[in-house]
Amino acid sequence: MLKQIVQTVLLVTSTAVVIPYTTSLLGSLLYGWPNTKNKYRRAFSPKKVYAFNFAVLQKLYTTLKYASSYLKWKKLYNNLDPFTVRKNIPYGRNDCTLDLYHPNIPRKRDGGDMSMPGSKCLCMEGPGLSGEKTMYGPLCVEIGQLD
Repeated sequence: MLKQIVQTVLLVTSTAVVIPYTTSLLGSLLYGWPNTKNKYRRAFSPKKVYAFNFAVLQKLYTTLKYASSYLKWKKLYNNLDPFTVRKNIPYGRNDCTLDLYHPNIPRKRDGGDMSMPGSKCLCMEGPGLSGEKTMYGPLCVEIGQLD
């Protein structure tokens, strides 16, 4: 009985130490060591290791929490009618692109006028937004239908 308790305590303790330090080691190997004096000691200080693991767990939680919404938005964006949106129009520098959403109005396919009067909603990627213009597709489609 005492042997099982000691084994359980050792297992829990080693898990609480091995997993965070392994995660920190992998993060340091993948993204680079800190460029400071005593970089290894600094990278493996307990405060930094557990803070890094806490950040990783928060990111994982957020990703899993919003994964279903993200996949729905991606599906909507990929299935949008080409008449409703023009995707990936280049502008500015640094390979920036934007999407132009047109109002959802009746169209004439019999050779008549296909111009689209009215407002247009412009959604672009950038630091002020989430960084993914596809996330604003549903909003732009709804605004286009209000006209």
